[in-house]
Order: sequence, then structure tokens, then C-alpha cells
Amino acid sequence: MDFLKEYKVAILDFIKDFLHQKKNNFPFINLWQEDFLNKLYHYAQGGKMIRGGLACFSYSLFQEEVKPCIIQGGAALELIQAALLIHDDIMDQDNLRRGEPSFHAQYSLKASQLSLNQPQRFGESMGICAGDISFFLAFDILSNLLEVPHPLRIHILQKISLELSLVGFAQMGDVYFEAFKGEPSLEEITRLYQYKTARYSFSLPFMLGGLLAQIPESVLSSLILLGEKMGVLFQITDDELDIFQTTKEIGKNAGSDITKNKKTLLRYWLYQKCHQEEKDYLNKVFGSSCLSEQDLNQVQNMLEKKGILSQLEKEKTHLLNQSKEIIEQLPLTNLKKEAFLDFLQKLAFRKK
Repeated sequence: MDFLKEYKVAILDFIKDFLHQKKNNFPFINLWQEDFLNKLYHYAQGGKMIRGGLACFSYSLFQEEVKPCIIQGGAALELIQAALLIHDDIMDQDNLRRGEPSFHAQYSLKASQLSLNQPQRFGESMGICAGDISFFLAFDILSNLLEVPHPLRIHILQKISLELSLVGFAQMGDVYFEAFKGEPSLEEITRLYQYKTARYSFSLPFMLGGLLAQIPESVLSSLILLGEKMGVLFQITDDELDIFQTTKEIGKNAGSDITKNKKTLLRYWLYQKCHQEEKDYLNKVFGSSCLSEQDLNQVQNMLEKKGILSQLEKEKTHLLNQSKEIIEQLPLTNLKKEAFLDFLQKLAFRKK
């Protein structure tokens, strides 16, 4: 995963300069402007920058020289990611992100310090504004990509706008499923994974890198399909880590998918294997605002004893093999294929 760290430095440098420029160019409206821009840079620093890094990585597969436009594109994806996470934490009522107070929680704490009315609502409202501004800043970057022909810039803007619209629709489905008292189908859950995580987190960065590298349409289609496979692999690993890793290890509350009653594949498979008495117990645990350590351990034991973890490993292996097949067919040197396959392997067996 070293290449992600390498690209992160370049992307962060660009974001730092870009936000500094905006700080100087924006007309003064209020004291929150500079506070937000400082917060946004700190927020960006804390992430792995997977999406920006993958855009740079996919570009480098087909072009030897990493040009400024792909660093800009990667930075835009990271500001979009920041915006989505800020809004996501508000919807999920998550007050912790990467081991620190989430964006809206920081504003709520500030409101309490200033003795403002309704600090929780203040924090959430400010978080919505912060996410919106981060989106607009990202599209500002995309509309000014260096040395990119105007028609290609327009095409990239259209493609990213489409993918983000699909993310929004998928997020609406996720919100609905949390409130839904019934059970979504396997197809509905898979579609949610595909459009909320997979295409946005992997297909989109691969597509951006490929478009800027001006690769053939057939190769671009293969990269997008590969992104879907890798993205679902990433998401089901995320589901596993949420339940089996500690709060310190994952940087957010362990078992949060259980307390939010997230309709994950793990949950779906578990319910399929349980008898009614066990389902009655799970119905009390999933969606409970207070998850005890005993209940978390019980869910972990049930996932193991019912063979759900084995089923998860089979699904991961299946997605891993499908991804390998696509990588092998890409018009790349053996060295670049090996680098791609190495990244894929580490992605599948990550621990955080």
C-alpha cells in the first residue's frame, strides 16, 4: 500500500495550497470561513486517501509521467469523500471518525463552549454546510484541470456528477433500510454495496485515472468492472472489521453496524441461518442504542458457529479471483500487473 502514501503527500500538498488560495481569495463573510478551511485540511490529513490514490495509481498504469492534472483530480475526489463522510456521520449520528470527533461533533462541542442554543442541532447544521462547501470546492478543482482539453474536462464532470447522483440514491436506500422493519433481499443489499461503495470508491477513481490517461474505451470498461469487484470486496471486509475489531483499531465505535441495524450481507446471512428464537434475540440487539460487550460477543460467536465467517471468506475469495482475472487481461507490463495484484491482495486481507 506504499503507493497510496506516496500519492497522499502530493495530493495533500495540492489541497493545502488550494485551500490557502481560497482563504485569500474569498470575500470576508464571517469568522467561520477560515475555521472551516483549517478543519477541512486537518480532516483530509487523517484519511488514507484511497480514492485519490487509486486515481493516481490507475493513471500511472498507462502513463509514465504523473502530471499535475491527476494530482488535481485525486484532490477533488478526496474533497468529495470528505463531503460525503461529513454528511454520512450526521445521518448515522456518528460522533467519532478516525479516532477523533466527527466534523459535526466538533461544531457541537464548539457550540457548547460558546453557550449557544441547541448545540447538537447547531453542529449538524454546520456540518451540512461544511459538506456542501467541500463538494463545491471539489468541482471547482475539476473544472480547472491543467492541460486537459475542454471537451475531456466536460466529459469528466458529467461522469463524476452521474456517479455521485447514484451514490446519493444508494444512500437514500441505506437510510430507508435502517428504518425498514422488514428484510431487504440479497439483490437489494448487493445493489446498495455496488452503488454506495464499490463504484464510487473504486470504479470512479479508476475511471478518472483512465480518462485522464486517455486509454481505450474497452480498457476503461474493464477498469470500471474491476472497481465494482474490488469495491464489494472492500465493503464486506469493512463489515467484518466493524464487528470483530476494537474501537481503537477501526477509529469508530465497534459494532456500530449492529446499533444502527445496518442491513449488511453478514446480517442477512446470519438471519438466514437462525431459528425463530435466535432471530428474536437478534431483533433486540440489532438497532439497540446501547450495545453491551456481552451482546457483541454473542453476535460474534453466532457468526462463527453458523458458518457465516466461512461464507464470507468464500465470497471474498470469489471476488478476489474475479478481480485477478480482469487484472491479468489488462494491457499492462508484468511488473505493473504484479503491483496491481499485490495491492489487491493487501486490500482483501486488511485489518483496518
